[in-house]
This record gives sequence, C-alpha cells and structure tokens, in this order.
Amino acid sequence: MDIRAYFMEVNENGVVFAGRMGWIQNTPEAFRNYMGTPVKVVSLTEKLVVITRQKVNEDTPVNRALVRDGNVIETFNGNLICVRQDGKEFRSIQDEDVDVIRKFLKPVFSLDGQIIIQKDIQE
Repeated sequence: MDIRAYFMEVNENGVVFAGRMGWIQNTPEAFRNYMGTPVKVVSLTEKLVVITRQKVNEDTPVNRALVRDGNVIETFNGNLICVRQDGKEFRSIQDEDVDVIRKFLKPVFSLDGQIIIQKDIQE
C-alpha cells in the first residue's frame, strides 16, 4: 500500500530543494531503494518521523539540520522522507504536518553555499 510522504531532496552539488508531497510504497524495500542505502528513523514529534540514511559517505551532501530550541541536534545527508508513525507502522502525512516538519528540519546551506544554520540560531 502507498502512503503520502513529504520528500526533502538535495542534489549531488548540495542544492537543497523545497519539500514536496508525494507517494511511496509503505515497505522497507521502497524506503531503502529511494535512499540507496539502509535507513534509520528519527523522531521529530510524537507523531512525525524523518527517514534518513543509516550510513553516510563523504560524497553525500548535507540536506537539513534537526533544530530544537534553537540548537542543532543532528544533521542529515542525502534525501529525506517525512511520514507519520503510529507504533511501528508508518502512516500518510497530513497537510498540517508540513509546517511542523519545516519548523524542525532547516536547510543548512543557502543556494550560494553560505552556512545558514549554526549551533546558536534563534527562531
């Protein structure tokens, strides 16, 4: 079964794209195939998670930073997928989830390569 997800992509040159809604098959294989590597799940909120690469090689560009209370908690390389999680099951993202995702996952670099996320940022 397919679920609706929020995709946050970065290209090989480190250009971070705006997030977009899309569909993905709700299977571990589909997530691994999209990422090109084994995946890990990181909680954003009680209901929302980001699916990211388990292992990052040095050639994979930085995409977003997880920011909480003005502090960078973790950075993520490569493409990301955000979905809802209910127990061990992934569920479709809702339109109202997008603002919450954007609150927590911030681009690290601007289009001209300038760092825009630092350890001491303020929202």
